[in-house]
Amino acid sequence: MKEITMAPDRSSRSLPQCFILFTTSLLALTVLLPTTSALACSCAVANDAAAGLEGADVVFEGKVIHSNRSDAMAARPPVLPEHATNAAGLEQPNVLRRGMISQTVDYRFAVERSWKGATEPILQLRTPASSAACGRRFESGSTYLVYANRDGDGVLFDTLCSRSRESVAAVPDIKFLNSATATKPPAPAPTGDRESPEGTNAEPVVQPPDQAPGARETAR
Repeated sequence: MKEITMAPDRSSRSLPQCFILFTTSLLALTVLLPTTSALACSCAVANDAAAGLEGADVVFEGKVIHSNRSDAMAARPPVLPEHATNAAGLEQPNVLRRGMISQTVDYRFAVERSWKGATEPILQLRTPASSAACGRRFESGSTYLVYANRDGDGVLFDTLCSRSRESVAAVPDIKFLNSATATKPPAPAPTGDRESPEGTNAEPVVQPPDQAPGARETAR
């Protein structure tokens, strides 16, 4: 009589194994989530155009004419603390600090209007390449209202922490900037008709004939 051997029921073991695998994956994901959140960009953005103007070193409207991805910032020494407070009292991370990022993008703008600090027709602006490092992306050919700052070396930079945006979405800000930074009309130019010293333009005093010099002597 031939003995029949029953094959082990693999299906009965696959369910516990899948459960263990799922639990392990879920645990690993839970552990990694805080790390992922910590790497995200986090900063305070100015609530309105007034705060944005006060906290920025340079405010201008310009068209993006060129962009270039670079590793230049990786070799630069730190020039600012990891976090700094701008003029408006908002704490902003110094994302251009050495060790925090490895790549940056340089954008070149043709300046169309300036409200603060932009004195050249072409400006170059730097931002981190990664949005996780608060890097901002500018589209070539588009026009933006830019609120930018300078680091300790004078490099102009911008991040997601500013109020920078496309001009079509910045109409209220531009309206405020035009009114807040409008120059006063110059004082009227002098006409050249200055008042003469006292007595210079006074009419000559005509003495009566009887009081004219020598009149009394003649009468005698």
